[in-house]
Amino acid sequence: MQLQGWQKDSVQRLPLAELRSWVRAARPAALPADLPEPQVDAFLAAVRANVVMPDDVSTWSEVVYGEPAAPDANGEATLREAGADFFRAAAQAFDMHGTDWAAFIAALRATTARKGPALFRPLRYALTGVDHGPELAPLLRLMPAARVRARLLRYTATREP
Repeated sequence: MQLQGWQKDSVQRLPLAELRSWVRAARPAALPADLPEPQVDAFLAAVRANVVMPDDVSTWSEVVYGEPAAPDANGEATLREAGADFFRAAAQAFDMHGTDWAAFIAALRATTARKGPALFRPLRYALTGVDHGPELAPLLRLMPAARVRARLLRYTATREP
């Protein structure tokens, strides 16, 4: 356990260029090959706090640029409880404000009257498939708009328990 703490601390202290080199050397497929360097750096800066080993970068790369894992039972319950109207409102807010996180959240909050975990947990599950991880604002800026919209709209259909 202590080794993991030291490892995480080391990753946090690495300059971005060294972090990029470490990830590419240890897990060449962890990052999309066609990703421009500035976007690689923005991605690594966004996920760095959640990285201990190169496999962690692969996991978050899949969330941002591929398909996240299906939500667990708690995630499914959270998504179901949020309801289709919440995700329609989220998609509409995203269409209006794009990756402007503050405006997106303000519009969604105004439309749904949700705040705190009732607002953020369903978004996190819909966008990432998990209940924890990097801040959503930078992840949202990294994800292609069509992917964000599709992930939100995926939960607009009635979901069975």
